[in-house]
Amino acid sequence: MAPNDITALFGNLLENAVEAAQNTAEPYVELHVGSPAGTDLFLSLTNPCSHPPREDGRGGFLTRKLNKEQHGIGLKSVKAIVRKYDGTLNHEYDRETKLFNISVLLKDKV
Repeated sequence: MAPNDITALFGNLLENAVEAAQNTAEPYVELHVGSPAGTDLFLSLTNPCSHPPREDGRGGFLTRKLNKEQHGIGLKSVKAIVRKYDGTLNHEYDRETKLFNISVLLKDKV
């Protein structure tokens, strides 16, 4: 992977996770990174989130930020990287545990 893609991928995902977690009673971010056979990269990021994310109907989320113009660029960047490397991106929110998880699988281009 290109260094700028790695930076954008991790930077944007971690920034979103930290922002969501910091408003919870027990903030943390759990990151798992691996390289299973046949892939360049697998990552899973889990964090607590007090309120369920509100989906925008286009594969993204509605913002709770006051400055709405500065929202959504990070996830769009992540999606562009996932497309570039023929990968997949999945996310889910567990209402019972109030945990948000996003996972990215990027395929080996060899």
